[in-house]
Amino acid sequence: MVANVFSRFAEDISTANDIANFYGRYSIEGENVSAVSWALTKQARREGSEELLKMMIMKLLSVDKLEGVKLRVVVEISALQPDSTIVNHKKLWGLLKDRGINVDKVSHKVSFLQKQNDGLRISGAGMIDLSQKGLISRLVNTELNVYFSISRYDPKEIDYGKGRYYWMNETWREGGVIFFALGFFDEPSCEIVAMGNRKELRNLITDCDTGSSHS
Repeated sequence: MVANVFSRFAEDISTANDIANFYGRYSIEGENVSAVSWALTKQARREGSEELLKMMIMKLLSVDKLEGVKLRVVVEISALQPDSTIVNHKKLWGLLKDRGINVDKVSHKVSFLQKQNDGLRISGAGMIDLSQKGLISRLVNTELNVYFSISRYDPKEIDYGKGRYYWMNETWREGGVIFFALGFFDEPSCEIVAMGNRKELRNLITDCDTGSSHS
C-alpha cells in the first residue's frame, strides 16, 4: 500500500458497500461493476486530487511515469445554463475557459448541449496528457461532475452525447476504468474512486484495506 493512503473496495457498486451510495448520492449505476477508492486523509480535496489520481493510474497501469499517457476527461456543468446566443457559442470549453481553465491543454474537445425546460444542460469531453501539471486539479475543483477514464486497450470512441449512463457502461464494457473525486469541494480529506470490472481493477484491489466510513 502506498504510504499515507487509505483504501477501500466495493465488490458491486449497485449494492450497499463501504465506499459510497453510488446511485443515491452520485446517480451512477452499472451491472457487475466494482470500485476501489484511495484517500489521503490529511490532505484536502483541493490540494490532493491530482496527485492521488495520478498515483492510482500509475498503479493501475504498472508504470513508473506518466509521460505520453492519455486520459479522457468528461465534465458536466452542474447548474442549467441560459439558452442564450453566447452560451450556445461558447459551449462547455468556452465556459470553462472563462473560469480560468487552460482548455488549450485539452485535446479532442467536444461539447454537448441538451435543451431543458429551464435552460441548457451542458457537458463535454476531451483528452489530457497526464504529464501535464495542474489541469486535473483545476477541473476537479471547478465542477462536481468531473470524470476521467483510461484503458489498457485501444478503446473505441464512445459518444458521451448519449448521456452519462451510456458512456459509463460502454466504457466498462470495453474494459475501461472510470475515476472521480468523492465528496464536495471543501472536503478536509481527498478521496478518488476507480470503477470498472474487477479484473481491470486488480492492481488497485491488491492494496486494499478494510474501511467502514461512507462518502
